[in-house]
Amino acid sequence: MRKKLIAIIMVMAGVLTAPAQTVLSPSWPRALGDFVFANGTIHLIDRMANIGYSHVTLHSIHRNFRSGFAWDNNLFFINQLGHPFQGGLSFNAARNNGFSFAQSVPFTVAGTLVWEFFGETEQPSINDVITTTFAGTLFGEGSYRLAELALDDGDTGGRRVLREATAAFLNPLQGLQRLFSGRMWKVKRNGASYSSAEAEDESNCSVTLSDRYVVASDGESHGSHHSFVIISAAYGETADDESHSIPYDFLTVDGALAFGGGQPVIPRLSVTARLCSTPVLTKERTGGELGLYQFYMYEDTRLGDSLRGPFPFGETASLGPGVIVKSRQKSSGLALEQRLFARGVILGSAESDYYKCYERHYNMGSGYGASSMTRLSWKDAVSLQLDAYYLHLYTWRGYEPKDITTVETNDLNVLGDRSHARLLKLDMQLQTRLTHHCGMAFGAGWFLRNTHYKYHPDSRKEGYELRAGLSWNF
Repeated sequence: MRKKLIAIIMVMAGVLTAPAQTVLSPSWPRALGDFVFANGTIHLIDRMANIGYSHVTLHSIHRNFRSGFAWDNNLFFINQLGHPFQGGLSFNAARNNGFSFAQSVPFTVAGTLVWEFFGETEQPSINDVITTTFAGTLFGEGSYRLAELALDDGDTGGRRVLREATAAFLNPLQGLQRLFSGRMWKVKRNGASYSSAEAEDESNCSVTLSDRYVVASDGESHGSHHSFVIISAAYGETADDESHSIPYDFLTVDGALAFGGGQPVIPRLSVTARLCSTPVLTKERTGGELGLYQFYMYEDTRLGDSLRGPFPFGETASLGPGVIVKSRQKSSGLALEQRLFARGVILGSAESDYYKCYERHYNMGSGYGASSMTRLSWKDAVSLQLDAYYLHLYTWRGYEPKDITTVETNDLNVLGDRSHARLLKLDMQLQTRLTHHCGMAFGAGWFLRNTHYKYHPDSRKEGYELRAGLSWNF
């Protein structure tokens, strides 16, 4: 009871600072209040769910400081998506309260270190620190900017409700601030939009509701139908003949929600963000940029309980150079955009056919990759997009078969099987406009994982998907 009381007090400390945010100027008390509230709430939810690692004591904290860091064996969803989300909350605890981008990054680092040493009983995790810091910063700044673009204090009625709900979903801490201060329903008739001047004017969003058929081939075909919602959003200008030095002033995000068919609710999420760039190919009808970009990829389509397929895979800490080129012919209405990226992967993950330790059935590793996006459109009425994604991961800290007989499986402290995996994803999307906002979308994708193991037989798994549905553009 005493432990739960402490957790509740941590949460209340943040809640009590929320109403004061309309009085205090942007400062440390507000940021620290939101920081405690965000992390304390997550800890309280874990405690109420009676999750084992949440039963923190002084003894467990002391043990964490003495044990040092290790590679953990948590679920793919927790390690690859949960920690970036939590890191984004810590980042926005500062960003929402007047701190700059650079000033907010230390909050992400502090959030993951506090959590690893004080927030759970498990040994501090190396992969959690890497993932929360890199992907958490990306999630934080991206959600902060997208939420600002969604908000407009001059709007009313159903559109205002939709704007506020969208912004609160993207940036929950900001949504609570607006709720407690009353800004969520106040209207500025002749004032400017709430959106910050930092946010770019150029932005777009689309939602596609489709039926998705997924098949995995492993001697036999296993397929399933389910409803599939694709959400795509982007902000910022590219190939605009200007240099860019502000991190994350351009970002694209593609996510998906799946319902039924044995699929996880969030099977897919990818983010590409620009860190800096310089113009190239500055011609009358063609423009380009050469820059440095950050990447995040999450794929977790499940292909049956008995089948080990190409999923899951992804990358949480990844940087690399890239080039974006745009060309438009006004006379014919044709437009072409080409994006090419190379990436050095600090930390990524790929499905394992053999590693089964605690909750983990995937290997972590480092490596390299590349991706391409080619989009051809005609008068913004018809577009064809081709995407290619390649990832090569090396699990450089693995175990030997003899280790299993001398060490408890949960104490291996490894990235997974000693192996290297090649992953390839090809995707095609055809869209046609029926009205200004509504259209039809058809798509197909193919996935391949080829893994070479040092102590096990090699594995090759593949799958494909077909999609068809309606899309709305905002």
